[in-house]
Parts: sequence; structure tokens; C-alpha cells
Amino acid sequence: MVRMGINIHPVMAVSDKDTRPYSAEEKQQLDTFLAQSKPDTILVMNDFEWTKRFAVLLPDTQVLFRLYNKDVEGELWNALSPQEYFTGMKIYQHPRIGLNIGNEPLGKDLPIDELKQMVAWYFEVMHLFGNAGISVSIPAWGTGNPD
Repeated sequence: MVRMGINIHPVMAVSDKDTRPYSAEEKQQLDTFLAQSKPDTILVMNDFEWTKRFAVLLPDTQVLFRLYNKDVEGELWNALSPQEYFTGMKIYQHPRIGLNIGNEPLGKDLPIDELKQMVAWYFEVMHLFGNAGISVSIPAWGTGNPD
């Protein structure tokens, strides 16, 4: 097994501002690559049906799903209560799929009190999912978004 993780977006970037879906041939090429390389982990963004398909195709790979919400990305903790987030995301529960909660929250420049609120939010979300038997991964708090 190759020791690598792969982040899969369900669309191809054709420019800085334009995307397109994968073609049937590109999907087949991706399937072949993944089956041959057998990565440790893959994270699929926004396409839960595709995520479920990879969970079957790659039984020895940890499969994660990440729902990107452009309206609150980076500030989930400030937009939704832990319970609201849990309630909205538990529809993606699947025995072979973990959920990735957010991506690089905008915490690096927060005052310490707000940073503590953000960490407490993630802690409570992990607690809710853990008690429900749903695996989660959390973001790297220290990196921030590359701007």
C-alpha cells in the first residue's frame, strides 16, 4: 500500500474561475489509479454518491467526505451551533465513510477568546458525532487559509 492521501474534487478546474465535471473516461482513469495505488486515505468533496462508490471500490482505504459550504467556509463555528451542524451532516452517515469537518478555519488571527470558542465548537461537534458512532476528522487549526 502506498502511504499517501488524496483529496478528490468532483469537478476539474479548467481555469482559475471555471470548472467542468469529469468525463466518463477520466472517472475510469481515476478509478484505475486509485485501485492500483491503494492510498491510505482519500477525501472527496461535495459528492456523497461518488464518496460511497469509492468506499466500495477501496475497502482498505479510509474514505472521508467533506461538504464545502462557501457561505460559511472557514467560520462554521461562528455560523452554526454544534447541534445544528451535527443534525445537518448526520444524513451523510455511512459505516465506511468518515466526515471531514471544515477546512482550515479562520482562526490564526482570532483574539484568544474567539479562538477558545472555535476550539470548544469543534470539541462539541466531535463529541456529538463520536457519541453517534460517526467518525470525523478535523482541520488543521494553525495553518489558516493561504492568502
